[in-house]
Amino acid sequence: MILDEQGHRYMWLEIEIMEVHHEHWAAQCAGLGLANELRVDNVAEESRTMMKKIFEPMAQRINHLHGQVFAKQS
Repeated sequence: MILDEQGHRYMWLEIEIMEVHHEHWAAQCAGLGLANELRVDNVAEESRTMMKKIFEPMAQRINHLHGQVFAKQS
């Protein structure tokens, strides 16, 4: 939505909200938080490997979209 509506002044609130959510997500999921929680909860290595294969491409896509939004704001 933000990418499609580029240039509209009313989007600043959505962009600020997105940034807060992105920071929280990055700290919890993309950072060491998820990996450490899985280790603490004794999740099997095979399951952790599978989750890493799922979450890494998702994290890359989210970061790419985040970068696109802020590139258009400049």
